[in-house]
Amino acid sequence: VFNMMNGAVGSGILALPYACSFLGYGGFIITLVAAGCVSLFAVYLLLANCEYYNCYSYEKVCKNAIEKVWPKFDYLGARIAGFVIFFQIICSVATYGTILKTRIPELIQFVLEMNQICVDNDSWFFDGNILLAIIYLTVVLPLMFAKNLDFLKYSSAVGMISMFITALVILGHAFISDPIILGVDVDHFFCDFSQHQH
Repeated sequence: VFNMMNGAVGSGILALPYACSFLGYGGFIITLVAAGCVSLFAVYLLLANCEYYNCYSYEKVCKNAIEKVWPKFDYLGARIAGFVIFFQIICSVATYGTILKTRIPELIQFVLEMNQICVDNDSWFFDGNILLAIIYLTVVLPLMFAKNLDFLKYSSAVGMISMFITALVILGHAFISDPIILGVDVDHFFCDFSQHQH
């Protein structure tokens, strides 16, 4: 559960700044609260289904749901759940891969400049494709062959806590650097959508 939650929340958190800049503070807060309520209701339905049918895996829950509607196709439940989980993980990996590809070369360049180390800009460690391939070969590929991923639950829990702390720091910085938010300036609170049309 921690691994799935980390993948889903992690890739979603990365899109929050863009959504906030597009919707404005008011629209963003309304949308975020609505999405949270829908998510809470979906988790409630999932847990109620788990308790009612006494099954605690996505595959069994989906199998029971399909079995009630189409008894002849009950075998599709586990396959649908597996496909949805696979699709969500692929989207998360693609999101993280895109961010790593663009941000790691910038991070390396920043560290080198801080330490006043001059390196040619055409070096291999400034190429995002090479760095991404190294990360996939040294981190992702070995994890793919692991029989059990239970050992990742602790790192996923740390990741969730880190994302929560990061979100608090970003929100705190936004309120400190833009004190008009506390005064609720309506023109600033609801963004003019016409400026995003260009």
